[in-house]
Amino acid sequence: PELLHDPSRNGRRCPGPAIRRRRRPQRESYLDFARPRKPERRATDLADLVDRTLALVQPRAAQQQVELRFVRPAAPVVADVDWEQIQQVLINLAFNALDAMPRGGTLETDFQAKAPGTIALRVLDTGPGLTPQVLAQTFQPLFLQARKPARA
Repeated sequence: PELLHDPSRNGRRCPGPAIRRRRRPQRESYLDFARPRKPERRATDLADLVDRTLALVQPRAAQQQVELRFVRPAAPVVADVDWEQIQQVLINLAFNALDAMPRGGTLETDFQAKAPGTIALRVLDTGPGLTPQVLAQTFQPLFLQARKPARA
């Protein structure tokens, strides 16, 4: 690539205009990714959403000998939700559960009607749970629990 002299770089050479132009779409793509998108709510069969999400998680669960269970409701459960946002929440919860069960266990998902117009989607696992100290910080922004890597 063409290198140009840039006085602000203390004599170091910098990539030419062609390289800088190629980086611009990457930067815009990153900003699009980092910027929260507007929710697109539509009537969604939550059982179908859970089925498809668990199918995405299945390969890792099988590798760790984690059984995935979904207690499917007898009747369709339809809610006005953003499919991608709810699916991402479920994936995050499932991966957190799998992190807690590196040597096997059970991950179960089900629905509960809480009140008229309210549905609780539960994700339960047989991992060790959270200590009281970690639980107290769980909903603080940017809180991460350090985990030791699993050993085979």
